[in-house]
Amino acid sequence: MPFNTEDWTARIRAQSPSGLVSVLKNGELVINDPLAIAEYLAERHPADAQLWPTDPATRACARAAAAEMNPGFTTLRSALPINFRLQRTGPTRDAAV
Repeated sequence: MPFNTEDWTARIRAQSPSGLVSVLKNGELVINDPLAIAEYLAERHPADAQLWPTDPATRACARAAAAEMNPGFTTLRSALPINFRLQRTGPTRDAAV
């Protein structure tokens, strides 16, 4: 679904009640949190997905980093969104970023 269309907001709200992406729909289930999506898929397909490191200490650090990054960095994501088709001469950063 292209992000840069006039009807983006309406189209994403039809898929994600919060209007956020990423979103995973599986029947009636709607998950719009990237970490929850990864956990859900890893649990459903354990033979195909090793989501976390096997070492307990490394796994704890990875989970802590994911928990910190997941809800945060809104200023960074707003200033530097992921857009693989956009070509820039260089990012513009303000003090908040």
